[in-house]
Amino acid sequence: MARTWRQLAARYRRVGPHDVVLVGYFGHLDVLLARLLARLAVRACDLALLDTPQQIDFATGALGLPARKLAAVPVGAESERFPASPPPGGGPMRVLFYGTFIPLHGAHVLARAIRQLDGEDIAFTVVGRGQERDAFDREVAVVDGVTVRDWVPYDRLGELIAGHDVVLRLFGDTGKAWRVVPGKVYQAACAGRAIVTSDTPALRATFDPDEVVLVSPGRSRRPRHRAA
Repeated sequence: MARTWRQLAARYRRVGPHDVVLVGYFGHLDVLLARLLARLAVRACDLALLDTPQQIDFATGALGLPARKLAAVPVGAESERFPASPPPGGGPMRVLFYGTFIPLHGAHVLARAIRQLDGEDIAFTVVGRGQERDAFDREVAVVDGVTVRDWVPYDRLGELIAGHDVVLRLFGDTGKAWRVVPGKVYQAACAGRAIVTSDTPALRATFDPDEVVLVSPGRSRRPRHRAA
């Protein structure tokens, strides 16, 4: 970190006069360098952008951050990379999950659901790697109709989504899962695909519940709502 900060400081001195410093994801510690203050990164900035109102509630309540410095801006997606298109149609229902297999995603719930649907006319594509991937692989190894891949380049995600009818998203029951709406939900929405995800306050604050299929977080049971 010290070596990186020295490099960043050298580059920063060459920038010239400016009024705003925009710090992206994973760069929050650099705010401390920019302000030369040993304070929490969000306290050091003038305005912190969080992705949902629930994240703001958490930041003000659990972290004690001032609400006047916080604003909610949805993550969204690049519509040009995820253009709307008709579902592929024909053959089995094609269902896609892609992610990093962190607890937030609830891969164990996904694995149970796939096993419960074994024998149905459904083809699952699962893409990604992460800490829960090995356990997931063991659970679905006996299920036919599951294709598992390590990853695809970001510039091919639009093509990947377009080849499926349904996108599965967030099923974890961690505290963070109740507060966020992942960018992948927006990507699937831009592409015009049916979305199955957890019924959480953050999701309901962002999407009309009739626009998505909602299931109880942490459970692989039938959805509460059906998408049109």
